[in-house]
Amino acid sequence: FDNLQLSKGNWYYCIRLPVGGVIQIGWATNGFSPSGSCGIGDDKYSWSYDGSRAVFFHEEGYYGQYNDLRWKQNDICGCGIEIDGNNTKIKYWLNGKFLGTAFTHDSCLPSSTKKCNLLPHGPTTTYFPGVTIQVNSDPIRSCELIVSPEDMQDCPLPNGYKPLLLPKEIHIENSLVEYPFSAYLIGENPEDYFYTTRINSSNIFLRDFINENHLETKFSFDDNHYLILCDQSTGFPLLINNDDLTSLTICFDFQILSSNEKSDILLFKLDSTEIKWKKTDEKLRCAIIFLVKKCQIKVYINNKYRTFPNAFQHETILKLNLHILPGINAKIKNLAIWKYALSEENIQRLFTYNLSYISIQYQQLKEYYKQINQITFLKNQTIFINECLIPFNESFKEDIWKKKKIQADDYESKYFKTNNNIDYSIVELFGNQTYLVLDKSNEKWSEYTIILNISIPQLPIMDEKLTLIILNSKAEIYITHTGKICLQYNGTENESNSTVMLNEYFNLFISVQEKSIQIYLNDNLEINIEIDDERFHIKSNQKLGDYTFLVTLLKLLNYIEIDNDEKHDQINLLINSILKNEIKKLCEFNFTINNDLLQSKAPLFYHLQKYIFIQSIQLLFKPSLFNLNSNEKIIINQEQQLDFNFVLKILNFFIELITDKSLIKQNQIDFIISLLFPKQLINLMFNLFLLVPAHQSKQVIIRQFAT
Repeated sequence: FDNLQLSKGNWYYCIRLPVGGVIQIGWATNGFSPSGSCGIGDDKYSWSYDGSRAVFFHEEGYYGQYNDLRWKQNDICGCGIEIDGNNTKIKYWLNGKFLGTAFTHDSCLPSSTKKCNLLPHGPTTTYFPGVTIQVNSDPIRSCELIVSPEDMQDCPLPNGYKPLLLPKEIHIENSLVEYPFSAYLIGENPEDYFYTTRINSSNIFLRDFINENHLETKFSFDDNHYLILCDQSTGFPLLINNDDLTSLTICFDFQILSSNEKSDILLFKLDSTEIKWKKTDEKLRCAIIFLVKKCQIKVYINNKYRTFPNAFQHETILKLNLHILPGINAKIKNLAIWKYALSEENIQRLFTYNLSYISIQYQQLKEYYKQINQITFLKNQTIFINECLIPFNESFKEDIWKKKKIQADDYESKYFKTNNNIDYSIVELFGNQTYLVLDKSNEKWSEYTIILNISIPQLPIMDEKLTLIILNSKAEIYITHTGKICLQYNGTENESNSTVMLNEYFNLFISVQEKSIQIYLNDNLEINIEIDDERFHIKSNQKLGDYTFLVTLLKLLNYIEIDNDEKHDQINLLINSILKNEIKKLCEFNFTINNDLLQSKAPLFYHLQKYIFIQSIQLLFKPSLFNLNSNEKIIINQEQQLDFNFVLKILNFFIELITDKSLIKQNQIDFIISLLFPKQLINLMFNLFLLVPAHQSKQVIIRQFAT
């Protein structure tokens, strides 16, 4: 979590515990400085709990804990903090059971007369989660950090707490509705709407963003990514198994497209029950609640709701067979299902903030699973299920790789071998053209770990090698004809002392860090090299392309005729993700300014700044263009056309970023300001302030100067 600083509210995360050993779980604040002898809870700036030793830790002391309870392998410990000034507390859970409050500000520590200080920096103290593991010589000692609510089944998110993993684009306070059981047609990326299997890519399903309840579909979509229903259809079919006989909530957005003269529409049909609503051409949000005990249906559409008593039988809700908008030409989007009745408060949140956080988090998780992924093979498996790992038996070509990710080859089953005595498959690679391609995340990997479990039947012959993994175009790891592991970079070779045993599985642990690379063979450190360059970095898959084009694209988004809030979100999502990365790169060069720093390390900032200079100078030379600019229709592909409003918007983006304390440290602000707002630019803006005729534009410039 980049610069995570929690200052108020209740926050929670979980740890799945390792096989054994010491682990301290808790929270820390600014001033905590970990070292070989100082972990979470070992100083006055951190607090922790270690269930393996049955103690609490704080400020170089340890204290008794919950009835001498000891955690076991694969237990899940939940750790929560309630940040509320003098009432701040830290609490713990184990496998979903509340253990108790461990630390309370200005109260005695457990089994001690010493007072606990949870506010070492006073009322402005901020917190971040911390976990310390005692590693010793074991490089594979680990634990699982669980921060997203859908992964917390065994130690659920307590009422009133927020998880650490939430979309940055959303103001989370009093805005998010709890995660649904299933969600479809969410977000603005239509490629995410669909799910296909590699076995048969012709069968198209609507993707369930939460679980694996994908729905087969043959519907079409419009340009705004709405699913289209025709007046000849039976509506959108929704079959929900509800064996537990719970209440249900179904939500969706829709708009009626038909032009018939009927005043009412059939909203949905449930067996013989038909629920109708007054027709309107507006875009609507609908929530339907099935209350099991009362056999009652509540329907909310925008700010109105109706209750339908005795609307169904209990047998009907066991296997709900619903048809939404049957016989109507309409479009539908943002469909979600909860297996309980949403409260009135959650209904209001749903109508206010929608479900966009689900698609945002889906993208985050999709990228996350490319960074941290354990790929195993099931018993009797016949294809590579995970598209992150695809087999090749020919020279690599990117277009072939993309096709293979969608559709499995007919011969993929030959790679898998299953023994009746084991519950998993192994993958056999054979021939000098057979290999696996791993799809990595978009970020450049400068620090990473790869663990492989391999067995080889024979060694390569003299003067040949058996390549295990290619890290980049110049670096690879292979086995020599003598059975040794060799790391090669640009002709330089480093060999292991030990040799691999034939027909026996060995663990290969590759750890690339900022200044070193270590390779372990069966837990023994065999290769340890210090590095001071990027020789083992795995480059980014992301290609931003022409930055001049990106500036034009931002102008285009700024003038699309859409809702103002939606427009603001679209521009922010695109520009902030790129500019924040560039800010981080600039911060690495703190206090080192040179003429090409912005162009080389922050090219989008450079081109946006260049655009501001060109536009501003042209307006200064010919102030009459201000009046023309306010009335003229924008022609996006006309590079020289003046656009002062867009100049002000860019400057606002710059200011939002440099005032983001989570992005830039206090001692870096002057440095970043000098790069983004050089003296020449400030002089230009002051002169424009004197010349611009519009009072509103003058106010914008004043606010920018004040900020």
